[in-house]
Amino acid sequence: MKITKIEHPIEESKKKVAAYARVSTLQEEQEESFDTQVKYYTAYIQSNPKWEFVNLYSDQGISGTSISKRPGFKKMIDDAKSGLIDLILVKSISRFGRNSYESQSVLHELKMVGVEVFFERENISSFDPTSEMLLNFMTAIAQEESRSISENVIWTYDRLGAKGIRKVGSEAPYGYKEVHGKFVIDKKESEMVRRIFDWCLEGISTLKIIDMLYEHGYRPKKGAEKFSPGTIRGMLMSEIYCGDRLIQRQPHQNYLTKYPDPTRPYKQFYVENNHEGIITKEEYQAVQKLLGTRKLERKTSVDGKRVTCNTRSHPYRGKVFCAICGAPFYRTTYAIKGVMTKVWRCLGRDKKNGCTNHYVKESDLIQIPIPEDPKLKIYVKQNKTLCIGQKRPKNPKW
Repeated sequence: MKITKIEHPIEESKKKVAAYARVSTLQEEQEESFDTQVKYYTAYIQSNPKWEFVNLYSDQGISGTSISKRPGFKKMIDDAKSGLIDLILVKSISRFGRNSYESQSVLHELKMVGVEVFFERENISSFDPTSEMLLNFMTAIAQEESRSISENVIWTYDRLGAKGIRKVGSEAPYGYKEVHGKFVIDKKESEMVRRIFDWCLEGISTLKIIDMLYEHGYRPKKGAEKFSPGTIRGMLMSEIYCGDRLIQRQPHQNYLTKYPDPTRPYKQFYVENNHEGIITKEEYQAVQKLLGTRKLERKTSVDGKRVTCNTRSHPYRGKVFCAICGAPFYRTTYAIKGVMTKVWRCLGRDKKNGCTNHYVKESDLIQIPIPEDPKLKIYVKQNKTLCIGQKRPKNPKW
């Protein structure tokens, strides 16, 4: 009897390999480093016949102290936990992360699902049983380096702030453009800013200002249909528009969370006459006083109900109503034959299929005395004052 041994060797499967690259700024030399990492790891993985190239995950211009703000890193970890990756290559521990606790937690999670991480500069594998203490030590050093960098940046900001120096930022405020690091008035945008402050001083609400901006064809820079209430209130409260500048509006970021740290003291610097203002300082102060009044009024209540006073800014406010639909008139500015003219307009016209009543010039309106009796109102139709009474007339005769 002849017995023949038949072997069935197990074909060794290719190891699924990915790489991670990160740079923390978008400066030219950092961008070159990022491109170099991408090209190197792509070629390196594909050149190994025992490896299968999965992907090169990356985060550009992002700090390594918080995983939550690194979408590329998060995607890589999710793919690894889903079984798509066996080995992750990283240039160094500091590229993997600068938060000691988060880095160690992620390495432990990956180890539990059989995913190895190899750090080339330190020549350390997360699967090496002797490397755990060294990895803990190296991640702590990376975190300390991040803290030191953050402290140096804050110190620099404070030194420059004391001299009234601060970068314009990623985008100049609406109404200005950045020229050689300075605010310069943008003629077209400044017209809108001017109108916003004028309308506010006339007692027009923030929501109404938003609608009026839309009617006049003004749109936000980032593609939204209308400005948000927060944007308009922020503009009205900003000292930028009267030519001053407040440096360091909020606490410095925590170097780990990247959110403002309210527990840490910080310095602010108020720079007067930093640039040319769109409005005067007197107008700015008047708006701040008015906004403060509105804030107090919003908090005023009677029997648990919110009460708003309509006589805080203009003597005719709350006294002029439409004789057609009964809606209140509000004060605004129109260009009539090329001349900017104060007019009063029916609020009902702003609604879809709204009122057909026309505006009335303020110069005509003020010819009608304000009723002393608070129950009496002024009713207007088609550029003419109709009457003074308690109720809207049903069939007005002209």
